[in-house]
Amino acid sequence: MSIIQESKLRPSDSTPIIDGYSTIRRDRLHTTGGGLLLFIKKDIRIEQLHSIEKAALEILPVRVQINKNKWITISNVYIPNTKTQFTNFDSRLLRASDDTILLGDLNGHSPLWDLSTTPDIRGEEIEDWVFNNDLNILNDGSPTRTSRIDGSTSTPDVSICGRRWTSHTTWKTVTPIGNSDHLPILITINHNITYHPLIPRALGDQILSTGGTSVTTLKKSLTIYHPRPTLPKEFKDLTKFLSLLQKFMLVNQNLNEQRSLG
Repeated sequence: MSIIQESKLRPSDSTPIIDGYSTIRRDRLHTTGGGLLLFIKKDIRIEQLHSIEKAALEILPVRVQINKNKWITISNVYIPNTKTQFTNFDSRLLRASDDTILLGDLNGHSPLWDLSTTPDIRGEEIEDWVFNNDLNILNDGSPTRTSRIDGSTSTPDVSICGRRWTSHTTWKTVTPIGNSDHLPILITINHNITYHPLIPRALGDQILSTGGTSVTTLKKSLTIYHPRPTLPKEFKDLTKFLSLLQKFMLVNQNLNEQRSLG
């Protein structure tokens, strides 16, 4: 799975495609910028939940089936920096449970995840939401962004997990793609995944993978790749970025398979 914030796609733009993956998108409709993208392997069953746009706050949630009785709710979230667009952190709009994973560019700072930046009010609000709902921060304190202006580092990107999956999850930053000032984040949930036969069914703009009675359980982990590209205006450059992303995901898939065989 790959999760992207600030896709900056407009409704008139074509939906980006990676072979073997379903694409779910949510464009910002009322102002420029923003936008959310999610890519997930077509043989993993998902359920798209109601997306939200309030002011410049954007939320794209999905449920991912791990096996017959287990689902994870993964939310892709973007909240702009208050210097560009004033938007409150509204925790009432966010899903919080033992099976929640929230991945977002939240532009809030707290010593819980950012050791480089002075704490701020939004960071305190995120802290309160995490503590009140018995959630955990996956970040290890590493910076996820480097300023192009002065080279200073910060961590506006926060990964939050419900307690059921925290002990099964690893988190790290990896080599950047393109010239983004954000580092990609690689999150691995170490748990057997049930893969379903591919019988694609289109529902409007939504592509779901549905399966019959036969399913296969493989000893593979669910990998969530959270790249932060600077998406240029030209769509051909976006296509080039997606090609690089596809190669990265293929390499990571091969590594997971090798570990499983080992």
